[in-house]
Order: sequence, then structure tokens, then C-alpha cells
Amino acid sequence: MSPSDPHIGRRLKATRKEAGLVVADLAKRFRDITPPDITWKPPALTDIERMIRFHESGECHPGPRYRLLWAAALNTTEDRLFGEISDTEPGPTGAPMGTVDQSPAPYQGTLFILGCCG
Repeated sequence: MSPSDPHIGRRLKATRKEAGLVVADLAKRFRDITPPDITWKPPALTDIERMIRFHESGECHPGPRYRLLWAAALNTTEDRLFGEISDTEPGPTGAPMGTVDQSPAPYQGTLFILGCCG
């Protein structure tokens, strides 16, 4: 999915809602994924919530670090969240969801929260 794709935010929001999460819940998951042995203080939950809202609104597209966080926090894959979009396949909110690779297992590695759209 290209950074200029206007549907990325709608897809992220729809996936979060399908998981039964509000923004505050997802922000907590982002922080929980951060390993306990990091030497820097993770951003405050309100800052993470703001970034999630930026991503969902399309104001800021998730970079590589945030793509990993989104996938891990929603227990899915980057391909599922950020795969190619088909203009003809509607998602749960009417946004195109596209055809993505369903086969890879969800990301299980260590993640760090860095940068704005990181």
C-alpha cells in the first residue's frame, strides 16, 4: 500500500473497531508491546492515542515501526493491514479493503515506538 493511498486510515480504523478496541485500548497495546528492557521512556498514552488518530484520519501514514506496532497490536500481519487495495472490494465501513495475503503468521517480534510516523 503506498503512502499516498487515501484508504489506509479507514482500513486501520475499521480493523481496530472489528477487534472491539477503542483508541485508548490500542494505545495501551502499543505500549505493552514495547520490551521492558528499553533504556528510554516510551511516549505517554495520550501521545500514542494522538498518533493513532493521525494514522486513522490519513494525516500521517504509518512508517515501518508503526506498521509493525499496528500489526502486532491487532494480532495480524502487515500484509493484511497494508496490502494492496482493490477498488472494487468494500470493507466493513464502505472503504475498499482489497485483496491481501492471508497466509503469514502475525508478527511476534520485539517492537519499539520511535518517531512521528516512524
